[in-house]
Amino acid sequence: MIAHDPGARPIAYPAGVVAEAEYGGPNDCYRYRLKLTWDGARPAMMALMMNPSAAGHEGSDRTVNRAIGFAMRWGYGTLWVANSAAYRATDQSTLDRVADPVGPGNDAALQAMARQSAFILAAYGSPKAAAMRGVGLRAARMLAAAGHALHVLKLSADGSPWHPLYVKAETVPVAWVP
Repeated sequence: MIAHDPGARPIAYPAGVVAEAEYGGPNDCYRYRLKLTWDGARPAMMALMMNPSAAGHEGSDRTVNRAIGFAMRWGYGTLWVANSAAYRATDQSTLDRVADPVGPGNDAALQAMARQSAFILAAYGSPKAAAMRGVGLRAARMLAAAGHALHVLKLSADGSPWHPLYVKAETVPVAWVP
């Protein structure tokens, strides 16, 4: 098994954010769910991204903090951070060498988070790793087939939802059918 790399230097979550994570697999190589709450009285949002890197129960990363910013601006009090592949790696090329980058429990985790969310943002970007091509779209289609409405910040030339780090903070999400 390829050693996972959850990131050596997570950064701090914004003040008031409480993090809970669910891991699985050998040495917790998969992060299936990351729940971030700052106001439990408000509805939850889910962000479907590509794969976990440094963010977890002990700290965040730039991408997750950016997604928190969107969720806060849009009036949500919880952010479910979901990934089309649950294998924890800061270097996306690692996913090409892993037997199962998605993880055996990921589809169930995605569906559970979606059921608890009032809004779902697809933001998995355009993958560089060959193993990831089509994985985000497969996850998005699975959620859409279960009756969940999806949104994007912007679509790339290849039709992939843009990654949250590469759009302006003022970007308004639009409905999207994968």
